[in-house]
Amino acid sequence: GAIARAKFAIESALDAYSRAADTVIEVGRLDKVEASKLLDDMAESSQSIVAKFVKTLKSE
Repeated sequence: GAIARAKFAIESALDAYSRAADTVIEVGRLDKVEASKLLDDMAESSQSIVAKFVKTLKSE
């Protein structure tokens, strides 16, 4: 059902986020400034997604 699909989607997203974070760590070993920018981009994207989700839930 919908709950199982949502749980799977969340797990998949978290796995992808973890892989992205690992890649940012690798970048950080070479370029800390660029890694910091990438981390900021990841954080902004995550906050934007959560804000959209909360707004949608409140409007329904």
